Amino acid sequence: MNLKNLNVNVIFISVIVILCFASYKIWDAEKYKGARQVVVRGECLKSVAKDRTAVTVEVKNLEKNASIANKKSMETYGKITNYIVELKKNFPDTDLETLAVESYERREWSESAKKNVLLGIESVIRLEITTPDKELVEKILAEISKYSDVYTNNLRMFTSKKLMKQEQEDCIAEATKNAKEKAKALAKAGGSKVGKLLNASFSQTAGVSSSGYVNTMMEFAVAEDYEAAPRAKSFAAPALFTKDSEISVSVNATFELK
Repeated sequence: MNLKNLNVNVIFISVIVILCFASYKIWDAEKYKGARQVVVRGECLKSVAKDRTAVTVEVKNLEKNASIANKKSMETYGKITNYIVELKKNFPDTDLETLAVESYERREWSESAKKNVLLGIESVIRLEITTPDKELVEKILAEISKYSDVYTNNLRMFTSKKLMKQEQEDCIAEATKNAKEKAKALAKAGGSKVGKLLNASFSQTAGVSSSGYVNTMMEFAVAEDYEAAPRAKSFAAPALFTKDSEISVSVNATFELK
């Protein structure tokens, strides 16, 4: 056996195998390279109306006796809740929620006595009224203002979760459409056409532009002598204004190029 010829044959066969393998890898890479893609970002910015208005109402009474304080607060609370229950017959989407019922000793620093002195027992009932009709809230505020033991705060307008979810989904669809239009423009410039959507992801980059809080405190002055506090008369509630909420959605999409 001629070892020299054998070695030459082995080398020759090895070279052939290497070339075949290299040719396969080059062909495979070219095939991958041929699957052209375009990556774009679509955007959607939308204003969403605040469809709910809420206000927190507190009924507070300070008396020397806890039972008297609780009785007064419960009487006013009953009148307010009865009024809201009647309203619900014509405005069924109006919600009423009791947040707290509590009573506690109320003390105040006395400069002359150099100590905290007991003023009495304060009874507090806190409830929240929510409705889709802000004009109804104005009417409610005007109605309950006639009670001198009623304090309102945390008046706010906001977008409900249901509406926000619907608007967000619409915005995702709009941002995806915007991404495809951008992909078409890029493809046309390169002499290609847009194929199927390969993958996509979205992010909500902005939330509510305005908190919706009016931060209005409507209460009646309480004199040092609690019984001397003036009885309040009902008043015309101010008109309520607020900015819309804003949502901003971005969609990162990858399209096939044909």
